[in-house]
Amino acid sequence: MHVLETQGTEWRRRLRFRDILIANDSQRHRYVAAKRAATAVANGWGEHTRAKSSVVAEILEESDNGIG
Repeated sequence: MHVLETQGTEWRRRLRFRDILIANDSQRHRYVAAKRAATAVANGWGEHTRAKSSVVAEILEESDNGIG
């Protein structure tokens, strides 16, 4: 469960990321691959999140720059 401030920065970021994945097959597949890789090596939720965080940041940045 995640508790976020409605309309807060993190809330908007997560919705934007969701929308990118819905709209873009290649980014969605890239994220799924990162999640699977993270699951294979992570020991716990925090490690899992950290293991895929660079891919999430790259996808958001590429979207900001019109790439992907």
